[in-house]
Amino acid sequence: MKRYEYLMKQLAVEEMLLLKKQGKTEEEISHIMEQKFKSDGYWEYFNTVSNNETDKILNNISNEMNEFETKDMKYLSALNKKWRLPLRLAKLVWLKAVEYGENQNNYVRSQTMTTKHGVVYMIYAKALQRYLEIITLNSNGLPEGAKILWRSLYELIVIGDFISTHDEKCAESYMREYNSSNRYEWAKNFLSVNKKKKYVSFSDIEKNFILRVEDKEWNIAYEESSRVLHAYSSTTFNRIGADFGEKLVGRTNVGIADTLINGAILILKLFENLRDMNDNEDCGMEFQILSNLIDKLIDVSLKIDEGN
Repeated sequence: MKRYEYLMKQLAVEEMLLLKKQGKTEEEISHIMEQKFKSDGYWEYFNTVSNNETDKILNNISNEMNEFETKDMKYLSALNKKWRLPLRLAKLVWLKAVEYGENQNNYVRSQTMTTKHGVVYMIYAKALQRYLEIITLNSNGLPEGAKILWRSLYELIVIGDFISTHDEKCAESYMREYNSSNRYEWAKNFLSVNKKKKYVSFSDIEKNFILRVEDKEWNIAYEESSRVLHAYSSTTFNRIGADFGEKLVGRTNVGIADTLINGAILILKLFENLRDMNDNEDCGMEFQILSNLIDKLIDVSLKIDEGN
């Protein structure tokens, strides 16, 4: 605010000089200026200053934006050069996951479409959308945003996995909730929780997720993504890629590998569920190809992340 106070004082000085030229005495000038800075006079000056400053900024928009965009594109070019192969592999995983998912869905439609398959496939499609967004954010040097979206992707896969491993009634229960504000109550009858419990939590469902059961690192990753999302002190002062000595905001290439890898593994997990739900021979081969591509993605991502 001090900068604008200075500008307002400059306007006052100009006004006082004008009054002096008009032959006003110091006492008269003082009285006039005092009146100007009361109520309407103050806001008149405030609006004059803010409008002048806004005009200056808009008149200089080309120069300022050109300078910013030149630096920004230079950084993005370097980032995408460094991470070109992992980003391309992640996009390839996404493309093949879309293609193979559509193949699986078309196969099921040609047989007998169940509610369970329809629900899991819709969750799979939404998960693929999240992964595309994660890739896009990472390729733009915004891995913290990608981490937040990865949280959403993880939740989708956990829900999809839960439904795929239960009967049709579970899928139907989930589907009935599409137009309600309930979050997880649809799962109550399929969980070993107290039936008197008013609300079912995501963690109640997550306890059944095989990846989390077999490897606690998934639970840690989910907790970390939750901290990034919320205004916790731990992630406010330990932000991904932030240099608290020089750079608080902007793009970074720190943390890109995490969500590219973990996102791809989660997509593969739900594709595996689709495979296991239906008797389609092609799906087994497609699962293995996706798995091979993800192994390659992990390998090249970790090498770059470790500086090799």
